[in-house]
Amino acid sequence: MTDLEETVPIIEILGPNYKALNDSTPIARLLNERFTEKDGFKDLKRIEEISEWTAAVGMLQTHIIRWILNDVYENALDPNDGSKEFFKYTREGALKCELKDVMKVRGGGETALIPAIKLAWMPLKERMQNEDGNGEREL
Repeated sequence: MTDLEETVPIIEILGPNYKALNDSTPIARLLNERFTEKDGFKDLKRIEEISEWTAAVGMLQTHIIRWILNDVYENALDPNDGSKEFFKYTREGALKCELKDVMKVRGGGETALIPAIKLAWMPLKERMQNEDGNGEREL
């Protein structure tokens, strides 16, 4: 791939309590902490909401990945060509547990996983409704 350009926000605080951060949310928190509204700086609002959304995305991804891993292993791979064994071997190595346990033990089974996905989806659904014009949003 060529001609790719990306920027990464990086902030480095020199002096006492040295910090170097390269993630937007911790940087915004640090700026709010160090440069307050009472000192004349604009508050970077909704930082805590972003943390909640980030956590919701993480939970949603975890639940969906468990469901997908199980579905691929159980239904999509040919048991005769070695792909099922390879899939199982590589995933178990990465996850450090047996593949059958990813959904059934860790995820609580499909009956627990589907409601967990729906619950994890709600904060993201609410955020999207607010940002696409269906709700009020303070900037």
